[in-house]
Amino acid sequence: MMRLVLSLAILTACGGSDVRTYTLEELPVLEWTSGIPVHGAGKLVVSKSLVGARDWSTVKGRATFTCTGCTLGDDHTKVLPDLVPGGVHVPPIALDRVDARADFADGRMHLSSAWKSGDLELDAEINGVLAQRADDTELDGCIRLRALDTRDPNLRSVIEAMIGGPAPDGSHVVTLGGTLGAMTIKPEVCDIERYRSSDR
Repeated sequence: MMRLVLSLAILTACGGSDVRTYTLEELPVLEWTSGIPVHGAGKLVVSKSLVGARDWSTVKGRATFTCTGCTLGDDHTKVLPDLVPGGVHVPPIALDRVDARADFADGRMHLSSAWKSGDLELDAEINGVLAQRADDTELDGCIRLRALDTRDPNLRSVIEAMIGGPAPDGSHVVTLGGTLGAMTIKPEVCDIERYRSSDR
């Protein structure tokens, strides 16, 4: 799930000379979701200045991703086989709306993402210090995830196996660090408001 949150920054490295709009079918989503399929009307729009960038430390532009009526997971895919014998089944998660926006300027990047549905709520605010290579971009972010009470308990098992138990309000909060090529996720409390960009 966390890789899907950061998909904007990864996709903008694709080649081409013109602005492109990528449909969900064109994106390597399975690489970002540890093999969990995603279906729905997803669209990624990338600024011309970001397409085919050779030096990410100097880029300026924006990428946006939206997905309406998307579904994450299916009836048979399992994840985390290294942590749980036989893996953990991920029940289909209906996402009414997914919005994400990544802004690049002055050697920095800010990614804001929100997933809203009756199954799951996710908010992410991630800052980055750009490097010449996209994978070397240093990340500092806060992610808040909440599985609603109506969901299959397997969803909670997946979340807790990945990032630990919930806070008193039922949400799971993690800090994200490392680099784009080697992200680290820690179950540490963070104030997501502190990471929000004032230029929105």
